[in-house]
Amino acid sequence: MKHYRTVENALATALLMLSAAGCGAGTPTPVEHAVATASPIPPDARHLLLVRSADWSATTATLARFSRQPNGAWQPEGEAVSVVLGRSGMGWGRGLHADGAPDGHTGPVKAEGDGRSPAGVFALGDTFGYDATTVSGATALYHELTPSWQCVDDGASDRYNTVFDTAGMETPWTSFETMRREDELYRRVVFVEHNTGPALARAGGSCIFLHVWRGSDSVTSGCTAMELAPLEDIIRFIDPGHTVLVQLPESEVTALQSTWGIPG
Repeated sequence: MKHYRTVENALATALLMLSAAGCGAGTPTPVEHAVATASPIPPDARHLLLVRSADWSATTATLARFSRQPNGAWQPEGEAVSVVLGRSGMGWGRGLHADGAPDGHTGPVKAEGDGRSPAGVFALGDTFGYDATTVSGATALYHELTPSWQCVDDGASDRYNTVFDTAGMETPWTSFETMRREDELYRRVVFVEHNTGPALARAGGSCIFLHVWRGSDSVTSGCTAMELAPLEDIIRFIDPGHTVLVQLPESEVTALQSTWGIPG
């Protein structure tokens, strides 16, 4: 039985419904608890993706790539690209920054079905796609998607928020995403390590990806989507185990920039 828990690619995350674009699908609630404000960006992170939106409700954003230099400074790589977010904007997720917002910060919290892309700092997991092989030059673990591949978003299932091949298996869960879609949205996919690991919350949101968009005026149910070409560039850019996604509205980028060491 094949079963891939992409959280295994990011052990640091242990610190811690479907739409046209899938991506996990709850009413957002305010953050009321505090977590540490020390930088959640691992010191051995060599590559960083920074997604910044105008505000919590914005459904569009920009994504920029950075590489860490020997002196620790972040150097931009290439041009920033346009991306689209969940239909409800962003909400604090569960990732390397722990669960929810840093002490003194507020904002909506990501939940299953809320249509929000997760805000915070996240490791990146395996990559997936329709082709037999990954993007030329990529080193991240790749899985070719067939019609039996699913991502389970049923919170009652022990397979919740995992992507795997169901061939030959019983499938008792009540809700899932078919990963080999009839459109091009999942031609290339990167799993975002949101709400994974032992601290997984059963209603915290699932099946969060970087994937191909329908267009610049489209939205997702919680993923971050873009044109195919820049997504393939990102897949080549990923250094497995050493690449993080920082995804925040502009106000939080400004507020946390010095504490977290977010690139300018």
